[in-house]
Amino acid sequence: MNFLEVRVLGEWLNKVLCGDCVQIMQQMPSDFVDLVVTSPPYRD
Repeated sequence: MNFLEVRVLGEWLNKVLCGDCVQIMQQMPSDFVDLVVTSPPYRD
């Protein structure tokens, strides 16, 4: 990992992002996310 990669990753760490998930994910660096956990649908 070079300095530029570290700097770019640092811009995405420890942030809460609000917006269209598809648009935001398209801006993320490649191989940035290893796992995503979401809430299952609950029957209310």
